[in-house]
Amino acid sequence: MLNYKSFTLALVLVGNFLCPAIAQTTGGLPPIRREAPPPTPPIDPRKLINDGWGLFLGRDGYVNELMALKLTLQGIEFATEKQLSHARSVGRNNLTVFYRCSRDPLVRDFQKSMERVKFEIDDMYSWDNIFWDIFYRRSVFPDDEKILDTLTKELPEHLLVKFTKSLGNRWPKDRSEANAVLENAAKQSDPEAALRMAFRFECGEETQEFDKARQWYKTAIGLFEKSGNTIRATSATARLNRLNLIAEGRFR
Repeated sequence: MLNYKSFTLALVLVGNFLCPAIAQTTGGLPPIRREAPPPTPPIDPRKLINDGWGLFLGRDGYVNELMALKLTLQGIEFATEKQLSHARSVGRNNLTVFYRCSRDPLVRDFQKSMERVKFEIDDMYSWDNIFWDIFYRRSVFPDDEKILDTLTKELPEHLLVKFTKSLGNRWPKDRSEANAVLENAAKQSDPEAALRMAFRFECGEETQEFDKARQWYKTAIGLFEKSGNTIRATSATARLNRLNLIAEGRFR
């Protein structure tokens, strides 16, 4: 395979050496140096996906959800080609967030997010989205009870295990009951429940209520900090900052 870096370096060295000599012996203007363009750096799918997430959060001081979507789709495509399964999984999960939580109507598409969750089940992110969709009764699977049994055995510390146990080891019968269970836990100072309340208002299936989401993010941040969970506090703070930017009109 051709080494583009050494090839370019060779051309530059030859040009630097030969051109002055020709100019001095023949007179007139020195010849135009035709250097080879620098090699195109390889595309890093992880950078595309990370940059997309950064635009969604507004890390550069503004939120750009449409560009976030485009970069992430490209990142997933290249991650698939390069067989970078973790990067692809992160990208797919980010897409679900974009489709559900975006303010931009060109990006927000809750139904599309539901389809992705159902048909791209190949990692833990996908399964976690399915667990929550079943909890909210957005999705009903023929083997709901088997899924709950697996969740309880494999992930006993999962927040939904706590919720379903409070209901007698079953899923909520409807969305109203699910919301009541979640809100009750949040009001009892459960930081993860408070964070989920924020998600619920930012990423509502029918309506989005950003002001309520901001309040719940603040509550979650305080509870995470009190418990010493700085990683979760930082994550919640990033989502709060995103909504603050949107409220300030720093949105493209």
